[in-house]
Amino acid sequence: MISMTHHYFVTEFVPEFNDLERELPVIRDDRKVSSYIRMEQKRGLIGIYEKENPNSVWHDHCPWDHENWLFDAGYDRVMPWLEESLNRMPIFADLGIQRAVHGAISHPPDGNPLIGPAPGVRNYWCCCGTQIGTGWGPGLSRELARWMVHGAADISMRDYDPRRFGSYAKKEWQVIKAKEDYCLRHEIPYPLFNRLAGRPVKPSPLYDLLKSKGAVHEEVYGFERPRWFARDGVAQEDHYAFRRTVVHDMVAREVRAVREAVGIMDVTAFTKVMVEGPDAFALLDRLTANRMPQKHPSSSEAVGETRNGGSITLTHMLNRRGRIELETTIVRMAEERFYLVCAAFFEQRLLDHLARHRDGADVTVTALSSGWSALALNGPHARDVLGGVAMRTSAMPVSAGCRRNRSPWRGIGYGPCGCPMPVSWDGNCTCRTPPVWMSTARFGARGRAMILPTTARLR
Repeated sequence: MISMTHHYFVTEFVPEFNDLERELPVIRDDRKVSSYIRMEQKRGLIGIYEKENPNSVWHDHCPWDHENWLFDAGYDRVMPWLEESLNRMPIFADLGIQRAVHGAISHPPDGNPLIGPAPGVRNYWCCCGTQIGTGWGPGLSRELARWMVHGAADISMRDYDPRRFGSYAKKEWQVIKAKEDYCLRHEIPYPLFNRLAGRPVKPSPLYDLLKSKGAVHEEVYGFERPRWFARDGVAQEDHYAFRRTVVHDMVAREVRAVREAVGIMDVTAFTKVMVEGPDAFALLDRLTANRMPQKHPSSSEAVGETRNGGSITLTHMLNRRGRIELETTIVRMAEERFYLVCAAFFEQRLLDHLARHRDGADVTVTALSSGWSALALNGPHARDVLGGVAMRTSAMPVSAGCRRNRSPWRGIGYGPCGCPMPVSWDGNCTCRTPPVWMSTARFGARGRAMILPTTARLR
């Protein structure tokens, strides 16, 4: 979290305000003015968020004696936007500036405050990064209190959880993202707005390949994840609107390919954690709401199989109020070895939950997300594709192909023809085009991306 300095200016008395019996609404203008304009009693107030050369301060920490610190006004930096504000509100143009306020405001990388448990420690809570204290303070502090006392808030705090950032969020990256957030303060918040500064941070081994095939990526927990694929002359960039765009038709083609042929997707961003040891089964069985995966499922068609005969379970982990902490897929890799997969965002939450409720259990928990990549293969020809790379599609052990460690299995949540395949890599993997990817071409495959699963499920 980085502090950015922000100006607001209070004008002299405004004669036109004198006879008003109610306060005028706040005016916000995005690109040209990039400011908010409102009444301050019978005076005018103009707050500027300049679009160029924003100023950050105190990169290491805010000095303890600077709680209400103000800086000298930097008129040169904000003058173009201040002039446009006066053009927008001509009744201010001939008035003097009675007061200039130039202070620091916290800007987390995504603009949302940090409210909740600090990552990796117990009983340490964050309540900071609130840019709009009066607007956010009452509701967020109420939910934080409930979270601290009862173990869960009453509303989803996902967008404010401090654990939504990982070790990739280095100081230099935080500065870049804070400046981006500052400059976006008065941009139109289109649906699926994609923040591009400071990226890529954690590209997968297939990042360049997918980009060359038209992928438009989004960032999740530092990872670059394909959002959709541009084809047939459609610009490979984000298309923003409050109605349907050309992206709708591109995603429709991905949906059709998965339903009629086969689609392959880079799901490297998913959280991947290994839990192993003598008490691994007992610990996970105590923390999950569903039946744990068994060693010998009665029907591979029902639950899927790993290569050594263990089954797969989709389940929830609950907090002490009985509410959902996270959803995860558990794969039984061996007698005392379990592989957990969940949303990228929940990596630290999963690690914290396991650590908090471990209670002396003899287990080893290993985060694999940055060391393992993964592909998801879906569609009626998924088995045929795997057959093309010499994999047996019942238990599907690897017998040929990439020299990296791959462990494909049938996966619930992916449908009867779905297969998520983890691939071990060290960041320098030379297998940039996996054999399974090349094998999809003759089946009319398309690369698919993250908009597709939600679209196909809803339809």
